[in-house]
Amino acid sequence: MFENIVSSNIEIAAPPAKVRAKFLDFESLPKYHGNGAFISLGPRTPRQPLDKGVVMKNVLKGGTFHPVVTENSPHQFSWLGSVPGIFSGEHFFRFEESQVTKGDTTFVHGESFSGLLGWIAGTGWVASKMGSQEGIRKGKEEIDKFNQDLKRWVESSSFE
Repeated sequence: MFENIVSSNIEIAAPPAKVRAKFLDFESLPKYHGNGAFISLGPRTPRQPLDKGVVMKNVLKGGTFHPVVTENSPHQFSWLGSVPGIFSGEHFFRFEESQVTKGDTTFVHGESFSGLLGWIAGTGWVASKMGSQEGIRKGKEEIDKFNQDLKRWVESSSFE
């Protein structure tokens, strides 16, 4: 089965637990990512805990999606949207101890594409011949923008 990953990382001057807490404060998303790809994120049923298997309601520039939470741990939050067996995209957010600055976070954000048509979302030769590279480039720009917005918000916020 084919898999392709598009991701980006950024250093954030705060411990992973604090970055994760700010990230999971989805109600504050419009405050720091007002012009970004993510308009709103959260469980489909309001106030439902985001446990593995919970269906989300994610409103993005391109429409509303109902992916399923695949992990919500201290180290990663991810969801999976798919047309089973045909195409899947697992969007992930990782909160890693920085190897650059002790006590800080390396925030890794990306999407892993798989399935029969996963190569369409790829960055390789076939995808470039099919013209999907432009979409991937724009997606990567949106990932980078979100990362910058989250970094700015976390680093400008003071909370214990």
